[in-house]
Order: sequence, then structure tokens, then C-alpha cells
Amino acid sequence: MFEDNIFEKKIQGALDASQKQNLNQMQLQNLILDIQKDVDAYKKNLNDLNDKHLSELNELSQEISLFTNNIATNFKDIENIPGVRTPKIYEVQIDFDYDDTSLKFNSVEINPEGPFVITQITPLWQIVDSELTHFANYNIKTQTGFSPAVFTDANAYSTPNGRILPCSAYPMIINCLGITNSNQLGYNVPTYIQLFNRFTNAAVSPNVRNMQWGVLSDIPEFDFQIEVAGSGKFFTNQPISAASLYGYGGQPLYLGVQGWAERGDKIVIHATPTVPMPNTGKVRFCLHGYQILGDINIGQALGYVGNN
Repeated sequence: MFEDNIFEKKIQGALDASQKQNLNQMQLQNLILDIQKDVDAYKKNLNDLNDKHLSELNELSQEISLFTNNIATNFKDIENIPGVRTPKIYEVQIDFDYDDTSLKFNSVEINPEGPFVITQITPLWQIVDSELTHFANYNIKTQTGFSPAVFTDANAYSTPNGRILPCSAYPMIINCLGITNSNQLGYNVPTYIQLFNRFTNAAVSPNVRNMQWGVLSDIPEFDFQIEVAGSGKFFTNQPISAASLYGYGGQPLYLGVQGWAERGDKIVIHATPTVPMPNTGKVRFCLHGYQILGDINIGQALGYVGNN
């Protein structure tokens, strides 16, 4: 029959596409469901035919249902989900003012071209501050060892605007603190108090006041919480120290397993300074990974979300 040939061609096309991975799981299921609807509609138009034809159609309908159930098998891992991968980095920026201590947050929306798989995390701090007095040792030019003839202008130095720092002094401590405790400098020189000191004695001359500040006091410290707003998932059970988001030697943190956000989801970063902000600037929270292009839902493909 003509209609039978149409069904056979549609089913064969679905099989071919499945084998060549031209269609992802949901597209293939939708195609089979369309064929099932065609069969059901065809059955309604054959009420006046004999039981033999209806029996054959029922068998065909059962075979299509079985085929649909077989292709609905869930993938075991993200890597098994078919689709073109492309590198992607999303960044969430959060502005903070000097001396700020309040919780702030911002988000980035995953674009509709496909879900985003997160493989690495790097929290960064960019200085956006033109006030010299917000920085340690800004007036070092007035101290012994510098020529007054060269360093006489109070504005001879500029702030490190645009420079990038970590969101915690932790990477600098683990990389360099052993050097500060060398034989040449003496044991425990400088101390933690000296490294992070921000105490200001009002009786001290303004020309030397910031000389009391420790060099690491210019580095901010944050607690972060990572939220995927669309699914209501949190990567952390509570705000965690920025220090825990750096790998060995301050490298990006490589995740033990891949996190993901679906198309249209928002990744929200909550940031809380744990010490008053030493300078004005912005958090640049970088999420490294890749995007799987296409009409794909990772949660459904892995069996965590029902197919609606």
C-alpha cells in the first residue's frame, strides 16, 4: 500500500539518521513520535476495513513503540552525548568599591546554541582605582634610598589600574612565603601581621603612613557561591573561600567531574568580601569549558530529568 511505503521510508530514515548520529536523542524521539501519530491517524481512517488490516497496523504500531523505547536509552556520560563541541569561556563580573564588605552577585545567561559544560574555574580581581592612598607603599619614593631630585612630584606614581590579581592572597602565600622566611631575612620575617597589616596610626605623617601597610594587604579575599539558576543547582552547599578555587600553584581549578548548565540557564556568582575591600575594582569570575551545539538537554540525556 502507498501509506505503508511512506511509513517504511520514514522509519528507515530515522534509523539511518540514528546510525550516522545526524540527530540527537530528543530529535530522534520526536521524529518517531510523529510517525506514531501518523499510524494512529491512519488506523482511524480504516475502521471500515477487515480485521486483518487493523491487526497489521496494530503490529506496526507496537514495533514503532518498541523502537521508541529502545532509542530512549539514557547516555552514561556527557562525552557519549552526540553533538559538535566548541570551546567556550563565560565570565561573570561583579563591581566592588573601596572598603566594601557587602554581598553582591551577578549572572551570565547561557546562549541558546547549546548547553555549557564547565571544566575549569578561575576567579580574578581587576583593579579599577585611581586613588593612590588605597595602596600599600604608594609613597615609597619619599623614603631613604630614592633621589629627591627624581621623586619630588607627589603624582610621580600612578595606581595599577587594569592590573589583574587573584581573588585571594593564598596562591601568593603558597608560592612565595617560603622565600620570605629565608636565612638572609631571618626567621619569620616578614610575619603574617606585617604582610597583611592595614593598621593606620593617625599620629604618623601621611607621607609615611602607608609604609606601615603590608604588601599583601592590597589583595582582596572573597567567599563565593556558584548557582545554576535555571535548574536551582548550587555547586557549593555554602559560600566557600576563593582560596579553594585555585589549583596547585594558583592554576585554574580543574573540576573532578564536569558541571553543566542547560541552554537558557543563568549561572549566578555570589561574592562576599571577607575583609574590607582594599581597593576599587571588579571580580572577573571565569568559567572555562565547551558548548555542545544543538537542541540538547544534558539532564534529559543522562536520565536526571523526565522527557516532557
